Amino acid sequence: MSDCNSESTRICEFIDYYLQPLACRHDSYIKDTYDFINRVRDVEIDPNCLPITADVESLYNNMKIDLILKSIKEIFHLYPDRTRPDKDILEVLEIKLRNNDFGFDGKYYLQTRGITISRCYAPSAANLISA
Repeated sequence: MSDCNSESTRICEFIDYYLQPLACRHDSYIKDTYDFINRVRDVEIDPNCLPITADVESLYNNMKIDLILKSIKEIFHLYPDRTRPDKDILEVLEIKLRNNDFGFDGKYYLQTRGITISRCYAPSAANLISA
């Protein structure tokens, strides 16, 4: 479901404003292909090893809500910021995650797991879970 210009777009941008800078602070964060290449350029690979890559299917809508909230709370604790409204961010994020309804084919549904794929904070939240 698209979140472009919906009633919650601005609140999602607010959440991402605070999550995005934290989402890239862990050692396993890779920004893009160029970042990956720079990291492995001089790494010698054992001839008995086979480098592989993988992708996760339906990542955002399969993340557990409790794990999302726990991971974000932990990163806030790890990187405190007196100007960041941690409690408010967590509260509004939980409201968004637990009350994500959408319409399809004349019927309304409540998404009970994960983040709608088009939420702008979804990539940041996914990176924080893997931290």
